[in-house]
Amino acid sequence: MKLINEFKALADKTRLRITVILLERNFCVCEIMDILKMTQSRISRHLGILKQAGIICEERKGKWVVYKIVNKKRGLLSYIQHQIKNESIYTVDKARIKKTLRKRLCPIND
Repeated sequence: MKLINEFKALADKTRLRITVILLERNFCVCEIMDILKMTQSRISRHLGILKQAGIICEERKGKWVVYKIVNKKRGLLSYIQHQIKNESIYTVDKARIKKTLRKRLCPIND
């Protein structure tokens, strides 16, 4: 059942954080790595699971890949985002997003 796979994917803390980050805007792997302070292989593994569950999709721009939320999932995910907005990790991630954007790590997101 597809819905069960979606919830299983979101049940992991890292994948939930990535999802909430992508609700803010589209990001490439290098930016997500910087926000979460995790390795490329770890982030890529979690992105693959989210993609397989149909929560995110990727868009290739030359040699860069940008990840984004699948539009039809935004309602449910916005509800989840609203529910965790007072969690301390969410506040930390939002601050890190701002810092990462100032670094301009990904030339296609300028």
